[in-house]
Amino acid sequence: EEVVKNLIGKVDYTNSAAKDGTNGMWTDNAGTYGHAVGLGKTKDQINLNNYQVDSITNGTATIDKAKLNLTVGDANTTYGTKFDESRYGYTVSGNTNGDNEEVVKNLIGKVDYTNSAAKDGTNGMWTDNAGTYVGAVGLGKTKDQINLDNYDVASITNGTATINKAKLKLTVGDANTTYGTKFDESR
Repeated sequence: EEVVKNLIGKVDYTNSAAKDGTNGMWTDNAGTYGHAVGLGKTKDQINLNNYQVDSITNGTATIDKAKLNLTVGDANTTYGTKFDESRYGYTVSGNTNGDNEEVVKNLIGKVDYTNSAAKDGTNGMWTDNAGTYVGAVGLGKTKDQINLDNYDVASITNGTATINKAKLKLTVGDANTTYGTKFDESR
């Protein structure tokens, strides 16, 4: 086999599933492309002393899905104050082949953020107690619920919800008494 390779000489392999890098694109979509990989020569272009090339069978190009990682941003509020849901967001890493973050987010579609530290306002309660809740802010989708043609979601990292203490102002009432009389401490 090695001898035949040496006899054929330099070949410029071709791959119909490969792209030239324009706009960051290096491959076609994920999938299997039969007969996509070739020698770059026809059988008539290969002249060997002791062999006649009867046929050339091109190889298969396989493009695996890229791994995508999603990270949900952190959220914060003050105890008793509703979380500002318009500030929820997430970032994407692992996107490739010219797909910027906006493109990938459009492919993922609408997400319904979740926040286990948020309350629904029943009885005036909008938050859990003041504190830090690691992993409380999520996408509302699992990685298995996100089906993309060119990506597998490898991980979703939930964000942290921080509920700061509310400010409380205490005003002590005035006290008065008559000279020589004990103050009434029940007031």
